[in-house]
Amino acid sequence: MPDKPNIVLAYIHNYRWSNISDFVTSLRRTGFAGTIHFFASGIDGAGMDEIRAHDVTVEPVAFPTAKLRNRYVHAWRLLRFLPLNLREKVLWKVCNFATLRFLLYDRYLAEHGDEYAAVLFADVRDVTFQSNPFATPITGICAYQEADGMTIASHHSNVGWIRKAYGAAEVARLADEPILCSGTILGETQAMMRFLTVYRQHLLRARRIDSLGVDQGVYNSVLRANTPPDLTIYANGVAQVLTMGLMNPDDIRFDAEDRVVDADGRIIPILHQFDRHPAIAQRLGIET
Repeated sequence: MPDKPNIVLAYIHNYRWSNISDFVTSLRRTGFAGTIHFFASGIDGAGMDEIRAHDVTVEPVAFPTAKLRNRYVHAWRLLRFLPLNLREKVLWKVCNFATLRFLLYDRYLAEHGDEYAAVLFADVRDVTFQSNPFATPITGICAYQEADGMTIASHHSNVGWIRKAYGAAEVARLADEPILCSGTILGETQAMMRFLTVYRQHLLRARRIDSLGVDQGVYNSVLRANTPPDLTIYANGVAQVLTMGLMNPDDIRFDAEDRVVDADGRIIPILHQFDRHPAIAQRLGIET
């Protein structure tokens, strides 16, 4: 029996091809021959056709209007102390798109997970690929820290996201933990499916899940409270991912061919948040 392929899952919202072209073309350039599957909202038919023309499958998503979603946000707060099954009825309507993507991944893999060996969940607009992230064996769940030395307490946005979702006590519990980035998660498909089940259960207990960024607050809370036995947490840039947003740009290394490398000269497969450093993006040849 042939080996199962790998898959990349992502959500795109109100994007044009120019916003995602580097993601797709750089990934295919690495020799990745698996499936790229986008969930998409706010994109017209012509935009969908252009994306599909580049060997990408696109699944339309009906994202609620701001007015309608605000009604569900209010309902979520009223349901806070009611049984979880009642909250689950509005869960899909109250999430912002960054959080909704995890529910979409969960639903998709429940139907198609057996078809794939490993899966990457990724942001799109600020992710580029230098080599195939699936080239080395993937075991369990791979989570990636942000810049070295950055903890939850040291970054006000992460503090705010966790406080919105779970309150001050959870912020205190996680304060000294390194930041885990929810924009790049890689793992064996079955392990990722187990993670998504726990993530959804954790969402149901959140105070707020409507704001951008809360998905990362939930993500950090989930992995620290329900640490999967097959989880590996990698320091920034030592495995498949370099998350560049909170880094000092002087700490980003290049080789002679202007590829970003680690301290040993190894090409890092995935570069995330390169757009936070315009000079770095320009050196990489990416328009921001």
